[in-house]
Amino acid sequence: MGKEKTDDDEPRLNPSAVRDLAQAISGCREILTQKQRGNGSEDDEPKVLAFMTGNAELAPSNVARINVYYQTGTVGTCRVLNGEVRETFQKRCSLEKLEAILKDPPNLISIGETLGRMDDIEDDEGSMVQSPDAPMNPDEDDENVIRKDIELTDIGLAILIGEAEKLNTHAKALRDSDPDEADAPPLPDLIGGAEDADGREYAYHLPAETISHIEDCLADSTRDPITCIATSGPGTVLLYKSGEWAYTSDIPKSLHRMLKYRKRALPAPAYVSLGRRGRFYVSFRDGSCDWNGPKELDDCLRRHAAHKTVASVAFGKKKYTFFVVYTDGSWEYHGDIPEGLEEKLTERGDLADLICVTLGPSGEWFLKAKNGRMWWGEVSEELDELMDELKEEGRIPCFVDFGEYGSYFVAHD
Repeated sequence: MGKEKTDDDEPRLNPSAVRDLAQAISGCREILTQKQRGNGSEDDEPKVLAFMTGNAELAPSNVARINVYYQTGTVGTCRVLNGEVRETFQKRCSLEKLEAILKDPPNLISIGETLGRMDDIEDDEGSMVQSPDAPMNPDEDDENVIRKDIELTDIGLAILIGEAEKLNTHAKALRDSDPDEADAPPLPDLIGGAEDADGREYAYHLPAETISHIEDCLADSTRDPITCIATSGPGTVLLYKSGEWAYTSDIPKSLHRMLKYRKRALPAPAYVSLGRRGRFYVSFRDGSCDWNGPKELDDCLRRHAAHKTVASVAFGKKKYTFFVVYTDGSWEYHGDIPEGLEEKLTERGDLADLICVTLGPSGEWFLKAKNGRMWWGEVSEELDELMDELKEEGRIPCFVDFGEYGSYFVAHD
């Protein structure tokens, strides 16, 4: 008969000290055991603290689960080998030894079917010892066998979760690097129109879930004219002549916080532009501005901040693509702007006479010059027909912005 364990037994490793040690190690986090999740009984659940180590995104092969049997000081390292979860053990570990294991878990080497989850391992003196979850005798009951199988499954699940996190991160990186890989079906949308207090009219094609909010905002414009509109499709920001502003919820988080908590006593927003993947630019009536975009945009705006004023900023299909127009008509861009826009700029001799340029997530573009002429390309058939109709009726588009899945906002006189 084995020795009966009591609550008075002094653990070889103090659980609080183990947790403090693990928290101090980068990339190490505690995970719940079955007992901590409320499964199993107090009597038969092993006294174990479990941790995941390694970075699933940067080095998936280094992900491991470390089981600390603090009562005895045994430490188990779980890894996936040849499609199976294997666990190796080290006995009578000190906190210093545990720290070394958490920082650099031992690797498995495939030399045979019995390596990895070893029931018999050598102790520090070279004698064979039994692993913590090996059967104590051939007559071990079925209940304990089942419990141990569940524990092993739990180990495998924890490691697979780490692998899933790595795959999800990799998939997101692929989508961000090439939006064409992330094409999604169009959102449900509605077409509408409105007119503000200055007689300026608006035509739009936006996701259905934002329409009621947008219509409320446009209704306000019958008393307070709109000075700027920016849309990404799901997210839209409207600025009013009085200095008030409105927005839908699906705009970049940092811009959302900025607008939501900005004190009314501070200068109001004067211009705003939205892009995909959290990109935006906003300027205020005192000349200050803020933005989120690629490093090249940072360099561009800071380089000209002392002697040029931004008129418009457009964000393109790729995350590093942008086009900046200044109030003196000069302009600058970076990245892969649409071929049609590049050709038009070249055809016009790269004249520094622009009012604005806007870009869309699917290659759409709009260009307006100070002489009143404007050009556009790669737009939907619906928007192309609208622009031609406005031109035929002598109504002049002032501004066009593009969003995801063919959405747009057009302001015209």
